Order: sequence, then C-alpha cells, then structure tokens
Amino acid sequence: MLPEVETYVARLRDLRQKTLAALEGMNQSALNWKPLRQDTNSPFVLATHLIGSERHWIQRVVGQRTITRDRDAEFRARGDSLDALRAEYGETARVSEEILARLTDAELNASRVTPNYGTVSARWSVLHLIEHYSEHVGQIQLTRQMWEAQAQKHVLSEAKDKKAKGKSKRR
Repeated sequence: MLPEVETYVARLRDLRQKTLAALEGMNQSALNWKPLRQDTNSPFVLATHLIGSERHWIQRVVGQRTITRDRDAEFRARGDSLDALRAEYGETARVSEEILARLTDAELNASRVTPNYGTVSARWSVLHLIEHYSEHVGQIQLTRQMWEAQAQKHVLSEAKDKKAKGKSKRR
C-alpha cells in the first residue's frame, strides 16, 4: 500500500471509530433525536449517511464499482441500536480498504466523472470523503451534546417538580 494511501486509510479508520464512539451508549430516543424539527438530522441519520457517502466516493467513484444507494433514504433512517450500524460500518470499511490498498499513484491521479462535481481525481475523491466525514462527525458529536443537555435539563425539571409536589403535600 502506498504511504499516502496508508494515511488515508488510517484517517478513515479514525473517523469511523469517532462516529461509532459518539453514538455509543445512546438509546433509541437519543439516536433518532433531531435538535430542530426541520432542517436538522439525527445522529443515526448522519451515521447512516456517512456509510452511503463512503460507498459512493470510495467504492463507486474511486473503485468504479456498481453500488446501490438511496441517498434520500439515508436521511429518513431510524434505528433502535448500533448493532446493525456497526456491521454496516465494518463491511463498508472492509470493501473500501480493499479498493484503497490496490491503488497506484497513477490511479490516484486518474480522472473520475461524478454527477455533482464533474471530473475529479481519485485522490480528490478520497480527500473529499475525509472532509465530509470530519464535518458530519463533528455534527454528530455536537448533536449528542445538545441531546444530553436537554435530557439533563428535563431530569432536573422533573426533580424540581417532584420536590415542589412533595412540599405541597406536607402543607
């Protein structure tokens, strides 16, 4: 494997790990929670979208393989646990790393035609995916922090209400 590609693979592994770590321990409600009703995505949606993005950029564009992707469905995804998502990440990583491991310098420089970005190099495609992952991992982490803050606020509010009810019963 080219040293450059080793760096890409290491970065993608790190980003996949950060994605799953950010989701670890979240219950179904947290996984599917959106900060706003419209124009935001749940952590589960973002994680699902990252799998689709990796398949698109590495497997389809760089590896020139045929993939099946329903991008719109990625943004409707709902999950109740991480088990299936972990398995999908594992399989996606396996196929992507197999493709990346075989790349030569000439193949990294080779042109690829994409629907939204026109003609780009395979190298650009890999770097674009890394950038895309980084953006969404940050969004997942921030959304988790927001969910935890609102959940904590809810717990404190319930405790305050319970305490107030206890005082009113003693009077």
